[in-house]
Amino acid sequence: IRDRYPSQRHIGVVGLGAGTLASYGRSGDRIRFYELDPLVVSFAKRYFSFLASSLATVTLVIGDGRRSLDQELGRTGSNGFDLLVIDEAGQFSLAATIAVAPAASRLLLLGDPQQLPQVSQGTHPEPVDDSALGWLMDGNAVLPDAYGVFLPDSRRMHPAVALPVSRLSYDGRLSSHPC
Repeated sequence: IRDRYPSQRHIGVVGLGAGTLASYGRSGDRIRFYELDPLVVSFAKRYFSFLASSLATVTLVIGDGRRSLDQELGRTGSNGFDLLVIDEAGQFSLAATIAVAPAASRLLLLGDPQQLPQVSQGTHPEPVDDSALGWLMDGNAVLPDAYGVFLPDSRRMHPAVALPVSRLSYDGRLSSHPC
């Protein structure tokens, strides 16, 4: 996005789990975070510096990002985001992704639908019940290259744990980064 928008960028981020993106902000950029849990916001402000030290103008919206984006779209017709980042997109429904997509000219979906499934309290017809990333994967163990980037190095598992997980869930493409 730096190359496509060399001057000021307007970025929306659903989920403060991707809050470190603020550290990439430059003077004149605007980054708006949507976070459901006020405790996550308090924790991030207290223990991390990426929000306060960003060169960008950072704003936080506490509440359901899907609803907040929908309300903003209803008022203005567009948020004018150059990029909308959805953290934990493996938990973000396809329907919600389609609903918030008009907020930006580009979407970046982060996450792994094999780790945490989408939370659902009802039964919906396919593919509405799928997550956005799950729908893009279309039954593949790893997101096809045409749709994104698979990060093959895990920094969370010992190699002895990563090997069988890789074989069982990621077509043998996941490895443990030597720590």
